[in-house]
Amino acid sequence: MNSGIYSITNLINRKMYIGYSTNFESRKSKHFSFLRNNNHSNEYLQRAFNEYGEENFVFEILEEYPDIDNILPSMEHYWCNLLNVHNPKLGYNIRPTHPEDRSGMCKETALKAFNTRKNNGKEWHSEETKSKIGLGNTGKIRTEEQKEKLKGRTLSEEIKTKMSKSHLGKKASKESVEKRLKAMENYKHSDETKRKMSEASKGKKKDPLVVEKRAKAMLKPIYKIDESNNIIEVYSSAKEAGEVEGLTYDNVLYYCNVGKKLKDGNFLIKKKNYKNE
Repeated sequence: MNSGIYSITNLINRKMYIGYSTNFESRKSKHFSFLRNNNHSNEYLQRAFNEYGEENFVFEILEEYPDIDNILPSMEHYWCNLLNVHNPKLGYNIRPTHPEDRSGMCKETALKAFNTRKNNGKEWHSEETKSKIGLGNTGKIRTEEQKEKLKGRTLSEEIKTKMSKSHLGKKASKESVEKRLKAMENYKHSDETKRKMSEASKGKKKDPLVVEKRAKAMLKPIYKIDESNNIIEVYSSAKEAGEVEGLTYDNVLYYCNVGKKLKDGNFLIKKKNYKNE
């Protein structure tokens, strides 16, 4: 596939220009040809190119997508908003993007159309387009370079709220939970993060029912059993099991719920779920 979303990145300050194309090589050639001749239509990118030099700019493919319907302009709009490249501090894009590629509009007209649609509470993507975008992303894994580009980028509160609402009521699969747990096994918060978490929790009152429920759950016995269902150890609580096995309280419950093996090959199980058959 030779169509999709690309970026031109300044290696010195990490600012990016995002675009889409049906022919990556051709698009790259045109961009750098205009830049070398000091004739690029994007004055921000041209000015930076002149200042930092060609050797400090790299053309990369962010994602490949099929050239059908409005997939390409829709994904350009998505990536530009995700990486916030219309912000002069973070990127070089000038022309407002639009899912339907209204490239014939001048900057002022396109921006007016964008704000009008936004103020009317209308969605940019139709359900059909959203479905196609989802199918186009299925099974794709971002490279380390793409992940690095996403670091330090800030999402707007509006986008954060939409993302949060879209996950409400969804239950993570067993595989997803296992991946998260594995990723956090050796993870430790930095002192700065701990300080911020502490400050954020100050003054907040916890729901008494939640506190009571968690306290009761922590006091329930946990058994350590082998593969033959024989009891090896009896812990008075999940807290004690965690202290002995080197796990957090939440990890103890996870090991109990999914039947994940401990490092020594044994298992943890709640007393109420233990059956000596």
